[in-house]
Amino acid sequence: MHKILTVSFAVFFTGLFSTVTLAQTPASSTFPTNGTVDKHLVKTVLEHATVHVDASTVLNDATVVLFRGEILEVQSGSATSSSTVSGPVVILDLTGYHLYPSFVDLHSSYGLPEVKPAGWSRTPQYETNIKGAYGWNQSVRPEIDAYEKFIPDSKTAKALREAGFGAVLTHVPDGIVRGSGALVMPIDDARESMLRPLASTHFSFRKGSSRQSYPGSLMGATALLRQTHLDASWYAEASPRGLSGGTNLSLEAFNSNSDLPSVFSAGSWKDILRAEVVAKEFNLNYLLLGGGDSYQRASAIKESGATLIVPVKFPTAYDLSDLFLARFISLTELKHWELAPSNASILNDAGIEFCLTAHGLKSPSEFLPAVRIAVQRGLPGDIALRAMTELPASLLGVSDIVGTIRPGLRANIIVSDGPIFESETKLVEHWVSGIPTIMHDRDAVDVSGDYDISLSGYGDEIRHIVVTEEIKATHIINDST
Repeated sequence: MHKILTVSFAVFFTGLFSTVTLAQTPASSTFPTNGTVDKHLVKTVLEHATVHVDASTVLNDATVVLFRGEILEVQSGSATSSSTVSGPVVILDLTGYHLYPSFVDLHSSYGLPEVKPAGWSRTPQYETNIKGAYGWNQSVRPEIDAYEKFIPDSKTAKALREAGFGAVLTHVPDGIVRGSGALVMPIDDARESMLRPLASTHFSFRKGSSRQSYPGSLMGATALLRQTHLDASWYAEASPRGLSGGTNLSLEAFNSNSDLPSVFSAGSWKDILRAEVVAKEFNLNYLLLGGGDSYQRASAIKESGATLIVPVKFPTAYDLSDLFLARFISLTELKHWELAPSNASILNDAGIEFCLTAHGLKSPSEFLPAVRIAVQRGLPGDIALRAMTELPASLLGVSDIVGTIRPGLRANIIVSDGPIFESETKLVEHWVSGIPTIMHDRDAVDVSGDYDISLSGYGDEIRHIVVTEEIKATHIINDST
């Protein structure tokens, strides 16, 4: 049976789908504001929520106070018991909702120009074609700073926020020595988004866009990386004494950033172990991006002491409908398809410390569903949450900025309608630097159902509407049913 409504068509749609979104401006700026700035003084209170302060601390019926883009207070109880709730304030009742720290991703290229492939050249290139007092090999680029090239991308930023990411470590993924990375928030204002301009250094075994003939192999790339470390060490000692033979801006940048956390884009478990050999030679601690197959040598990786950045891109099921083609799929490939979703669980059981990343996924929206699969495969929920929030913040040395819900940190908070790793749970809102992105209206009235609508002024004409998450309408005229 259908519900019969006689309404104005315009009134129906206006009432059905109108929403109100509240936005808050973050902390004071050195740039002029066109309009009133009193909104800076408004505090936002999220009360009666289940607050996951970190992966192991949960406060029930708790209150979080946000002010100027930061977390001002976190406490059990309602806003009435808070000493900080005074003056202009917006109080939001989040009874039944869960608050989580925003995700932190340590491997991203968000906001940076796309790296063009080297392409093909008719003649070999033996020398660098980069002008200036830089190094001799184009795949060694420590002078590249991500913060200088960073331009926020509104579309990608929104996708990251809707997926739960409040901070990403972005770098230019080009070369063997890739320069510095910047920790940024996915918001539209470049000035507000920059949390730490010089946050990390980045390495790999891949020469990237360089057209120079050398290195032409994995062995050559490893040798070049080792030689760069040796050259930088020598330059640091020789340059102050005037023995360096001139200025090398590449080696100067390499040495000036040597104390930053180092991220190595390795890939397969073989390259993880190769990178660890280089790390031990020069007394380094790389954060190693894996390729999803680290479970195959978990014991060796554990013995090496490596800390991993684990992607959650899993292989799709093979099409076995054609038996002739199916015979070309190896047992190794089938076993990897079976075990890849258990990668994080196996690494955790082996005692390996790791973070999770959205690297390799087509869209940030695939990240949380993939992590839920990993949890279903045996990864403990608290370990998964820690690997997405406080651990990456700790490894990057920014635990005082992001990673947990504590006073003094950025107001980066996910609001969900249930425990985050349950399949039916939705991310309802995401506050980044105190500014909400609304994915689902908490105050929306559930109007799902089947409607037969008789429009005034249209005689016996009836329109049938099925309301779920989107409108689907069929046009019915003079229907007797």
